[in-house]
Amino acid sequence: MAHPTRNERLAIAQRRIQVADLYMQGLRQIDIAGQVGVSIDVVGLDLKAVRKEWEGRRVEARDRWVAEQLARIDHIERLATAGWQRSCGDAQERRTVTTPAQRARKGVAAVPKQVKEIQNTKGQAGDPRFLERMAWCVEQRLKIVGGYAQPDGDASGGTGMQITVINFGLGASSGAAPVEDRTD
Repeated sequence: MAHPTRNERLAIAQRRIQVADLYMQGLRQIDIAGQVGVSIDVVGLDLKAVRKEWEGRRVEARDRWVAEQLARIDHIERLATAGWQRSCGDAQERRTVTTPAQRARKGVAAVPKQVKEIQNTKGQAGDPRFLERMAWCVEQRLKIVGGYAQPDGDASGGTGMQITVINFGLGASSGAAPVEDRTD
């Protein structure tokens, strides 16, 4: 079969738009064929091509949405990581203590006003809320990309790759060492 010319491709595209419009209005294929002036087989082929195009657009739109959501999660994770790192740093506390001046009294010299600046530094263990937010980011990312175990026991999310889950024990015993659960 010869390849359609540019004008023929344009006519087919315009006909498919018309077929899709009529289909979206709820007309049956036989009625569309009569209105457009083609066979019911051509309408079926046109609808197949239109559905394929719609599916492609849907997949592209979903891929864009997934990429946008993953970028948002990445941003949240970067903020949580920066907060965690700040919360692990030493806390600096500065305060100024002022002692009022005392007038001279009999046998006692005058004492001028004294200002002392006191600085305390104390180490911190870090705020676990930031770790919780980072874990939430990982969980959301896994939900979006389908990284959770499948009902048939395949923990690879359909990828065939090994998934390792590390539990940092952020519950009641926050001093627990990491525990590694392996799923092969």
